Amino acid sequence: MVYSFDRAIVVSFASFGAPLVGIMSEKLFGFDAKGLDNIKDSGPEAEALSKGIMWMMAVPFGLCCLCYTPLHFIFRKDRKIAITPSSMEVEIA
Repeated sequence: MVYSFDRAIVVSFASFGAPLVGIMSEKLFGFDAKGLDNIKDSGPEAEALSKGIMWMMAVPFGLCCLCYTPLHFIFRKDRKIAITPSSMEVEIA
């Protein structure tokens, strides 16, 4: 159930990625769709789009790293607790 909620939340936030890349590329990095030309070099537009994609990948991955790294250490404690028999199980056996 927890995994299902995790996937639902991640996919919901991921759906905002593509529009945010477009907005960020236009507003912050100067992407201009009218400046695109298939024959000529569209270097500045390609650079603006690549910066938008990079920032929309780096920031979420950094946030995920900050959120999931502590789980590595917490899981270790939980596993030890789950492996050791509780006093109730010892009394029953």
